[in-house]
Amino acid sequence: TAYIATNSTSGYPYVQHRGGPAGFLKVIGDAEIGFADYHGNQQMITGGNLAKDDRVSLILMDYARQNRLKLVGRMQMIDASSDPKLAEKLAQDGQGPVERLARVKIEAVDWNCPKYIEQRFNKDEVSALIAPHLAARDDAIAALSARLTELGENPDALLSKEQS
Repeated sequence: TAYIATNSTSGYPYVQHRGGPAGFLKVIGDAEIGFADYHGNQQMITGGNLAKDDRVSLILMDYARQNRLKLVGRMQMIDASSDPKLAEKLAQDGQGPVERLARVKIEAVDWNCPKYIEQRFNKDEVSALIAPHLAARDDAIAALSARLTELGENPDALLSKEQS
């Protein structure tokens, strides 16, 4: 998850969320990152702000590991058709056609204190955490079923009696 702050013409900051699958932000050069920009709400506020002032601040969140990275730099939004090679590098499977490419030249970096970051996990992270426990449970059930079979019981019949 990334939060991008740009400067509006009124002088007030504008913050926009950007997210995607792990790895949607990619290193594309020395002190430069990029990401593919897809069809959104058509407001184009971030892009409009960048046309007047290319300075940005990004806050990159890793809730599962309680990490926060702050980046300050200058950002360009370019049409994906103007750099097909970069568009291919930044594209994410299943996200649809890339419309724009974001390029951020990093000028400053700061790791932030994790103290008040609420730990959160997405579905894939939860699955990875509980998979070993589920496998152990399945192994125990298989062992118990085998033992019941050795004792002359039908584990499936016992289970169907419990469910009725």
